[in-house]
Amino acid sequence: MRTATLFNFLVEATLIGSVLILALLALRPLLRRGVGSRLLMVAWVLVALRLLLPLALPNPAMNALKPTLSQDAGIRPMADQIRTRVEDAARSLYWKSGSASSATLLRRVAGAAGNGRLSRAALMIYGAGFLLTALWMLLRSAWYVRRMKASAGDALSPEEQEDYARLCAARGLKTFPVYRAQGISGSCAVGIWRRVILLPQDAPKEQIPMMLLRETCHLAVHSGLCAMFRGVCCAVHWFNPLVWLGAHAARNDMELACDRRALRTMTEKERLAYARPMLAAREVRRCHPAPWVPSSCQTLRAGVQKARIRQALHGRPVRRIAAAAFLAICVLTAAGMFMTDVQSSAANVPVLEQTSICPASPMTEEAEAIAFARAFLSLEGVSAQPADAPAYTARTLAGWETEWYPEGSHQPCLLRFTDEGEVLYYENRSQPVEGLHPLARPITGATLEGQVWCAFLSRLLEIHLPACWARFEAIDIVDSGRLDGEQFIRAELKDIEGRTVYRAVLQVAPMGRLLCLERVESAD
Repeated sequence: MRTATLFNFLVEATLIGSVLILALLALRPLLRRGVGSRLLMVAWVLVALRLLLPLALPNPAMNALKPTLSQDAGIRPMADQIRTRVEDAARSLYWKSGSASSATLLRRVAGAAGNGRLSRAALMIYGAGFLLTALWMLLRSAWYVRRMKASAGDALSPEEQEDYARLCAARGLKTFPVYRAQGISGSCAVGIWRRVILLPQDAPKEQIPMMLLRETCHLAVHSGLCAMFRGVCCAVHWFNPLVWLGAHAARNDMELACDRRALRTMTEKERLAYARPMLAAREVRRCHPAPWVPSSCQTLRAGVQKARIRQALHGRPVRRIAAAAFLAICVLTAAGMFMTDVQSSAANVPVLEQTSICPASPMTEEAEAIAFARAFLSLEGVSAQPADAPAYTARTLAGWETEWYPEGSHQPCLLRFTDEGEVLYYENRSQPVEGLHPLARPITGATLEGQVWCAFLSRLLEIHLPACWARFEAIDIVDSGRLDGEQFIRAELKDIEGRTVYRAVLQVAPMGRLLCLERVESAD
């Protein structure tokens, strides 16, 4: 695997994921009141997907973001901008540095950023940080779960077990093993696969049903697996403090979401009974497991505990309009947050009509020449959008010459062709292609993208200009480049002896069309 593969993923996930986390942290209080904590978890799922999935979808806007002089096709635009800015900053500081040792260091940094050595060194540092973070998380999680399960004592009495089973059956929840435990200040649900519920040894009997209901809701939504995914996000992005902050916020929102699930069908009296253990709970810092530990919190920090109590006593129904709007925004975000790759120009290949524009007999009248020129300029693969009438039309020794102004343009299209309909010269001057910048991912005849455009040009000539198509045997792409966000390729059409008989220029992005076709007379 190239270093660029991981570099692309980390830069894109860090930039976009950080923006999503900041937006959620700012909007959480408003979203809780409008759509509720359960729908808020959908947004945290989107953040986790962006942080963990190395997916990149094509986006035409990214073609313009790619640095102009970049020569590494494997680095996508966002990552390439970061790499280029680091290299430029190092070079700028190098020229301004007054110290010989500093200048030498900056020169090496600039060179390493350009040739890939810096990215390889960063990859080794990142790998070491990831392994150490993951190992620390695993050991801490295993220790916490082992300690909690070791504190388990007696199971529920048969009578309490029956009450618990009836409670779960009434709410469509699955039952899990329940034990009383020494030394815990509140109920908790522990584990990922072997899940258990632990209750304080001295829990009042009247509070036990509501404790069981809350923890069963935790296990029903697989809160242990959610904790594991939060841990994976933190380990993969161990260098990003926003991810750690987001993991804590997501854990608190899951506590509130499980409360909301449990409160869904409760009466006001039951809500008060549900909130009573929260009112009596004391904040104990050691009872706040880390966000990646597969255990619900025995107690929560004062701010979160107050939010839980307010939700239990004064819960508001979810506003359907706000929920629908929120879900629509989530769908749009999910569709756009992975669109970070450049789009292949092959997606812009025009659809060619099968009807030939060539005349059945040689053109002898000016009206016939105008009709042929208009048909050629109106082709989907040319798309010059000619005006109602040509600027001029003239008879020449070789055939006809005509000039048209495309709609909305002050630069003409020049077209010369024979009486039989063979194009000798065509140029759309409204699309200048001088001074092209090289593409980071050049389009050549060896690439699938280049082969698609060669096939398009050949098919265009075969259908509409058979006299031109009969003169060449192969197409060679000699150059590709971009100018102001538009991409172009230059091609030579060669005969069986390898001589160039036509030169062509095609625009391949943001739309595909033929811009120039010139017959090379020296080939005769």
